[in-house]
Amino acid sequence: MKKLICWVLITAMAVTFSGCASGTPEASASASASASASALASGEVKTVTVRGADYIALLVGEIAQTYMTANPGVKIDTQVNGSNKGIAMCADKTADIGLSARELKDIEKSTFVGMEQKLLCSDGLAVAVSKDSKVSNLTAEQIKGIFMGTVSDWSEVGADAGAINVYTMDSSSDIRKAFNSLFLGKNEKGEQIDTENNMNTIKSTVEDMITALEGDAAGIGYLPLSSLPADKLKALSV
Repeated sequence: MKKLICWVLITAMAVTFSGCASGTPEASASASASASASALASGEVKTVTVRGADYIALLVGEIAQTYMTANPGVKIDTQVNGSNKGIAMCADKTADIGLSARELKDIEKSTFVGMEQKLLCSDGLAVAVSKDSKVSNLTAEQIKGIFMGTVSDWSEVGADAGAINVYTMDSSSDIRKAFNSLFLGKNEKGEQIDTENNMNTIKSTVEDMITALEGDAAGIGYLPLSSLPADKLKALSV
């Protein structure tokens, strides 16, 4: 398992989940409830737009549902479009909140004046297989070989013979970028190595990855540890 870091980005004009009041938590809750009641009375619904990294949006979406249930006058619109776009949209205020799987770069900090980043959580990146798979552990080098296509049969890593079915996220996925950085490294030119090869099956969402791996005992893929269903998949020891 490797670690993923999740960031929330806001600008000075952003509306946060806890409301705009300062002071004690009680004051913030009171202000939020008052604003919600006022919005309900007037028929107005305040929309907060959230954009950015795919797997963080899953977590934020659950938080948003809880908040909207308690505050009917607020609608939180969460959409996935990747860390880079989430950062850019937060910077130009077309989104109230941005979600990023990485920290702001130095050039972004100097360019996007007024943007503030907050650490939301850290998560694990799990290399996973079906619960029916007999494989329980792989080395980092074996994982790299599998996803680069130089290892194509399970017998090459000490398991029963059989073709390895490799599943990867699409090229815009922050999860894929994290996987590439953690397991594949860089080439001799200093460029990030990617998982793209003709033997890999691409999945667009974490849900699609889970479904594919659950139904394929010869498959291998990766996803955030927090999203791994223990009754369907198992994370490999690395």
